[in-house]
Amino acid sequence: MSSGVRLKILLGISAVFIATGLSFYHSSPTGAETTLNYNICLDNQQVDVDIEEVNAVVQSLNEPGDDLNKLMLRSNCYIKIENYELALKDMDKTISLNPKFGLAYHTRAKIYFLTNEYDKAVADLNHSIEHHLGDVDDYLLLAKIYITLKQLNDAEKVIKDALAASQDRGELYKSGSSTMVTIAYDEVLLYLSLSEILQQQNKTEESVDVLIEAADRSNGSVELFNALLALLELNNDQELIKKYKEERCHIPNIKTSKYCKV
Repeated sequence: MSSGVRLKILLGISAVFIATGLSFYHSSPTGAETTLNYNICLDNQQVDVDIEEVNAVVQSLNEPGDDLNKLMLRSNCYIKIENYELALKDMDKTISLNPKFGLAYHTRAKIYFLTNEYDKAVADLNHSIEHHLGDVDDYLLLAKIYITLKQLNDAEKVIKDALAASQDRGELYKSGSSTMVTIAYDEVLLYLSLSEILQQQNKTEESVDVLIEAADRSNGSVELFNALLALLELNNDQELIKKYKEERCHIPNIKTSKYCKV
């Protein structure tokens, strides 16, 4: 999950959670107070989770009633511990309570994807894109489904459409005497995804062009720089490798790249 989507979830959680950083005290069976960390259910980057800690969060949300935020949070907890049946039940209820809640459609689509129900996942993502204002994570998951189904042309189209929409919202800024277009981290993820899809279709030259375009639009993305240099290295294009190392390795974020340390 991207930082953008995670932020949207955090902003949606009730004020009592936010006021305490999604952690608050509750009584244990022994009467002692312990602190629950609700972020554990929202962080997709964390692979190895403490099952007992997640279950503690679930128990604290034992009676969410019609509270959409609590239902969303509990569903994400169930996903963490791979209880997809209960996760789906919470999302079905959430959507029945608010049929225009885009993030709920995205979460249910993720459940369908994880349970190999791809047609249902695609349908929900289309709903999410409609009600969620085309969030980048919707497009990335939709492309991932098409990749899984070996429908690479459809995956390519999804990401290109997302990039076109994202670039329309691009922000201009002045840098010295030049004007450059900045790209957000979500857009970086789209470029990286598109490059990978093109490589899977053996469109290596087009994949390189995509990363060059992205790198030229984003001076500070080490992820794009690393992906570009890795692909150029694979193609043994020493001239372009030298060019981009000379142009970019002095930039604070990029100079941490392994390619700048050689």
